[in-house]
Amino acid sequence: MKRSTIALAVVLLAFGGSCRAEAQGVDGLRIVVRGTNVRADGGDRGDGAGFIDPELIGKTSSLAFWRLEGPCGIGTGAKPPGAFGEASDGTLKKVHSAWAVLVTPTGRIGEAVTFRLEWMRIWDNGKPSMVRGDVEPTLRPGQSMPLDVMSQMREASGSPNPCVAMSLSVAVEYWPQPDQDRRLVAVDLWLMERLANGKERSQQLSLRGQYNQPIPFYFDTVTESTKALDLFGDLRVLAGGQTNEIKLTTRSRVVSLETVPRPPRLPEWVRWPLDQNGATTATLKVAPGEVVALSLPPVGNGTTDAAAFAARALSFRIRVRQIR
Repeated sequence: MKRSTIALAVVLLAFGGSCRAEAQGVDGLRIVVRGTNVRADGGDRGDGAGFIDPELIGKTSSLAFWRLEGPCGIGTGAKPPGAFGEASDGTLKKVHSAWAVLVTPTGRIGEAVTFRLEWMRIWDNGKPSMVRGDVEPTLRPGQSMPLDVMSQMREASGSPNPCVAMSLSVAVEYWPQPDQDRRLVAVDLWLMERLANGKERSQQLSLRGQYNQPIPFYFDTVTESTKALDLFGDLRVLAGGQTNEIKLTTRSRVVSLETVPRPPRLPEWVRWPLDQNGATTATLKVAPGEVVALSLPPVGNGTTDAAAFAARALSFRIRVRQIR
């Protein structure tokens, strides 16, 4: 461990390599390292990002993030500047704060990406620094990890500075990003109810969304006597060769429609009557245009309020197709 730390200091000062991921196909993942300004007048803004392909197992990529004296702004590259950097107006200004980062993918199982990340503060408020960190996380798409925060002090010039800090973080995300992906997927989702008398009722929803992104759904409330059942959730469609993978999360909420006096000493923030909530997840393989059925578990796990729906067999039918 000690030998690795010494090597890191040497490599970071002699930086090289690419700050962006190498060419990736559609429907991939990428590791994203972000440097962000934290402003007193609006929180995190003005970030810079570097991207690494997690398929490059064992290959180390170099990234750098820095802020020059003066207005807020994050510079990003493969190599950090020395004591001075070029501002947007073409002038050279002192580097106020900067990080150097090394990222090495070490493994991937499904959507879980494991990598080693080493970072070091090169400059901290105008002074050289050797503060560093070393982590080896496993992240999935949508998960992130904070790495470091540098408070930003007023420059020696005394000029106004809304930047109160800089933050460094890492995440894993789908590629391409939603604003770069023109593909559109249509999902037909049916809620099927088989009643105790053998009759069947259905509700159909026609949904549209992008691959890899959550698509929310909400069915009409189902009622039984003095109870109401809400079924809602979201699904994600992951594109594949001959089949699409659907990750489905369904949530249920049973609510009593009876007027019941609020018990004494019950805090006002507690809902009354109490709701019975449940959730379930499922992963399906669906060929384009194919209709797949999915049975839902009993609502409410046998709770009193949910018992009203025990005689109903609930299921989904799902069909997916790409329309753009």
